[in-house]
Amino acid sequence: MAFIKDALSSLLGGSDSSWQWAEHLHPASFRGVPFAVISGESVFGRRQAVHEYPYRDTAWIEDLGRVFEFTLTVIESGLKVFAVTNSTQSAAEVKKNWLQTYTTALASYVSMVRGEIRSVVQGMRIIKQTASQWVGMVTRSVDEVTNLSDMLKTTFGSERYGRYQRGKIGGTVSGATGLRSRDDRSRNDAEIVKKTTAEVVMSRQAITRSLDALSLAPTVEVFSEAAGSVVMAISQAAGSTDEKVAIFEHLAAFQNTRYQQGTVDRKVTEMTVLLLVVLSAGAMAQAASEFTPANNQEAHDLQKRVCHALDTALVMAGDLSMDEIYQSLMALRDEFITSAVLKGAEAGRSDELIQASNPRHPAFMPLRFKALRQ
Repeated sequence: MAFIKDALSSLLGGSDSSWQWAEHLHPASFRGVPFAVISGESVFGRRQAVHEYPYRDTAWIEDLGRVFEFTLTVIESGLKVFAVTNSTQSAAEVKKNWLQTYTTALASYVSMVRGEIRSVVQGMRIIKQTASQWVGMVTRSVDEVTNLSDMLKTTFGSERYGRYQRGKIGGTVSGATGLRSRDDRSRNDAEIVKKTTAEVVMSRQAITRSLDALSLAPTVEVFSEAAGSVVMAISQAAGSTDEKVAIFEHLAAFQNTRYQQGTVDRKVTEMTVLLLVVLSAGAMAQAASEFTPANNQEAHDLQKRVCHALDTALVMAGDLSMDEIYQSLMALRDEFITSAVLKGAEAGRSDELIQASNPRHPAFMPLRFKALRQ
């Protein structure tokens, strides 16, 4: 509720719109338990005990020595609720680990395949046969990533263009609190649509060009770099984040359906599948770290989907004894889980969370509850 924010502002000082009370909370902890301090009070003096006896006119005041008392008004577990969440920094850590996984996968793939194949021509034939199925999956998914209708939904806001819009142009409305984020600047809708259409066309062209380079790769090194370029082109495409997550989830489930009779051919095929799955699963985690779920259930489902894709890649890397790729994926998985836990845990959502729990009084807020945006 708004009066809680006003009360905290009056306690901590500051009243203009640029002043954010959540940024001025004092981080503190007691025996490892974090909390946010709102106010404090101290009393110093001597402790005395008053003894009264029958048949005596005066009491005996016993001096028990000096005493001091501290009273702190705090918000418990401030580390999880208030401004120390650093969700932006956590998302950056996911991206950092994703890039490390990306480079590790490429280097390990090149060295392993080079050690297995005897003929570059024969090896590239097997690699391209395996990758052709994955290329087909990407080609069929391009339209979903660069869908113009979905792009416009993530461009225009719900205040002016309807409740199904998820962008910011024109303002937004929170379904949980009813708070409006207004955008009264005059804009040319036709120009926005034209610019968005151009971005969609350029994104499709970049993905198609990267797929062509992958299909025409003459060596193992060029192929691995081209595979990474395809994933990067999809990540940088002008599309909605949730669609990119869905596409990478689909690509991370890639499996080879062709039988390879020779041991070397089978090994090269397994390494190629591992490379494509690792790149797709890592890109899925990186894209999901930048996505803001609409409610608790969506956040839980997203985390479950990403962890399932990473676990699949981890099992494949472990089966092939690719220790460096396995360790990079484990680091990426840990950072993503940390980012998912911290996502949305910010003091600016205090009014929304209180309304979602609907307590009799803010002092009786439940310790745990599900806050769903409607």
